[in-house]
Amino acid sequence: MLTESLLPWLAIVLAILSFAGIFMMLSVLRKQQHQHSQLQQQLVQLQQQMQQSAEPDTFGLDNDIQEVRAGALALGRRIQAIEARLDELAEQQPNPDDLEPERRLYSRAVRMVELGADLDEIMRECELPRAEAELLFSLHQQKASR
Repeated sequence: MLTESLLPWLAIVLAILSFAGIFMMLSVLRKQQHQHSQLQQQLVQLQQQMQQSAEPDTFGLDNDIQEVRAGALALGRRIQAIEARLDELAEQQPNPDDLEPERRLYSRAVRMVELGADLDEIMRECELPRAEAELLFSLHQQKASR
């Protein structure tokens, strides 16, 4: 009985952790995209300097450009790998609608609490044990007091 009542909460916690992981991956991806754009800007600046110079190798720009190109290519590969991993994680993410039907009962019970239903009515309509219905009331009161 206790295990059955914890399953919906466990599913919610797992979903939240999955979303957090995706957001962390997005943050890393954005940072690397920013680095990639900076490297591309440096490459354009170096190419412009090289074109303005009468002697292209006077400032050693050829080596600098090669280094920037190599860095940009490496960063591009890393971004592609992260995007592939992000797509993979997004596919693994469970669809909230596919979670257990019990979750719908809990969602309905929460809405009923918010609308002012009493404990007996929630227990009857959502087929919840008294302890779970009381827990919902307690959580709702804490939320309302904030």
